[in-house]
Amino acid sequence: MQRMEVNELSIGWPNLLEFFFTEGRIAILVCCCIIGFSMLAYGQSAQTKGGSLFANVAISGSVTSWVNSNNAVSSNDVYATPVSSMSSSGNYSDYLVVSNFNFSIPSGSIISGIVVSVEKSDGNGKSKDSKVRIVKSGLIGSTDKSQNAAWSSADAVQMYGSSSDLWGQVWSVADVNSSNFGFAFSAQRTGGGAQATLAKVDEISITVYYSNPLPIELTEFTGECRAKSIELTWQTASEVNNDYFTIEKSVDGINYKNLMSIPGIGNSTIQQNYTFTDQEVLPGTVFYRLSQTDFDGVSEIFEPIAVRSCENTDFPKTGLITYSKVENSLSVDYFCESKSISFFQIYNINGQLIYSEHIESEAGFNKWVVNQINLNLTGTFLIKMDQGGVKTEVIKAFWSKN
Repeated sequence: MQRMEVNELSIGWPNLLEFFFTEGRIAILVCCCIIGFSMLAYGQSAQTKGGSLFANVAISGSVTSWVNSNNAVSSNDVYATPVSSMSSSGNYSDYLVVSNFNFSIPSGSIISGIVVSVEKSDGNGKSKDSKVRIVKSGLIGSTDKSQNAAWSSADAVQMYGSSSDLWGQVWSVADVNSSNFGFAFSAQRTGGGAQATLAKVDEISITVYYSNPLPIELTEFTGECRAKSIELTWQTASEVNNDYFTIEKSVDGINYKNLMSIPGIGNSTIQQNYTFTDQEVLPGTVFYRLSQTDFDGVSEIFEPIAVRSCENTDFPKTGLITYSKVENSLSVDYFCESKSISFFQIYNINGQLIYSEHIESEAGFNKWVVNQINLNLTGTFLIKMDQGGVKTEVIKAFWSKN
């Protein structure tokens, strides 16, 4: 018999200073023994499993139980069915309860949603849902997701819940990994007439959606000159399996050297504060980068910060600092003494205006990026910034396309 899907589940210039990388993550969807890729919400993963333990659980007032309930283990046109026909409108069956799904959600994950898929049919169109409920710790829940429509005459998959639906429950990893986690389902007759109900269920599966918390939630990373030193401070809102931090330093924003490793707190759900003092003060602007390493050796590198030395009295209070290019994008780093509107202009060597843009700048270091436009720049060109009526000196830049 052909299987029909009635619901679709969807989850949603050579560089003189610094490179910024943006990571895209692909979540892995595990379906029984098949591994595939699924577009999920950012940071979200999913596991789909079928149960292996089937049982009939009586409901007061039901007119029939289920037979061959373990036939609902896979989509193979071999069915679990009620023992007898529900002859009168409103008659309903016992629960068909499925458990022992053998989930292996990683420890520390956050359960974000549960979807149950039931492949079912009634050749006479005389069956519909009676009760559709989740099972937690062996107990049938109170949230009912039954739908009133008659079942299709051909096998069709109906999905209940969503990637953000918790079925009225609070879930831990242990709850869904337990053999007592499952699903309870009953059918009822719809309409009268002489035709018998031909309710049958081919397969029941559950998809659990979860996310792994970030190793640390970094809320602040700053640097400040203090006469003969640079003081770095950073702050975390939470930490998970955080072994240590590494502080790195660079004079060009590209090549970094390790300064020090600072032990992390391990696991924490409250604010943690860290400091490090660099006694080697260099003239000009210095870049610092923070990384974090888990107990399992996995590291995450955070965006660097630029700190101006207190000895650097010639540094402009407002002005362009440098530029870089990546492929066909132009990136300009600049400093503003106060929050204002900055006006950028790019000219070729002949003085022709190629591009201009107004942007809102914050006090301190800023970055202006012109993305995915064909600037058609070759050789020498000029970058000019006007900030609050104070015109900075023009930077002469060179772009080689080789």
